[in-house]
Amino acid sequence: MTTQNREEIKQEISGIISEILEEDFVLFEDDARLLEDIGLDSMGFLELAIQIQRSFETLIQSDEWRQIKTMKDLLDVIESKLNSNE
Repeated sequence: MTTQNREEIKQEISGIISEILEEDFVLFEDDARLLEDIGLDSMGFLELAIQIQRSFETLIQSDEWRQIKTMKDLLDVIESKLNSNE
């Protein structure tokens, strides 16, 4: 996988979420809450987890997923994973 900057990661995540929600692509703000603001339900959140791990070729542990509430949380975890794999 090529190195991506935070904005590219955010765009990819936003695209995945838009696909899950079957809505046009929207670039979500960092403080957007995945469940309350973006509107993911438990199945959508599970699909997000699967797609994120496939797209970024990284494994995010279940205890880490439980800590992810906002787009920023998700970006931080993915960036950390990608940086540790370099």
